[in-house]
Amino acid sequence: MIVFSLVAGGVIAFLVHMEFLGRAAAENDAKGEILDDIEKADAARASVEHDAAADSRVRDAFTR
Repeated sequence: MIVFSLVAGGVIAFLVHMEFLGRAAAENDAKGEILDDIEKADAARASVEHDAAADSRVRDAFTR
């Protein structure tokens, strides 16, 4: 009976541990997706700023 209790306790502890690992992995995935979105937004912003600078240079060249 004692052995059964120890085994059952170990199984329960293992399952709880795996649940916490699963939650941590899900949170890390969500954080990774957010960081990817931020990087994409930064790249898009830089592209727009570059395009705006190029447009102003072209406009200046034609107005001279």
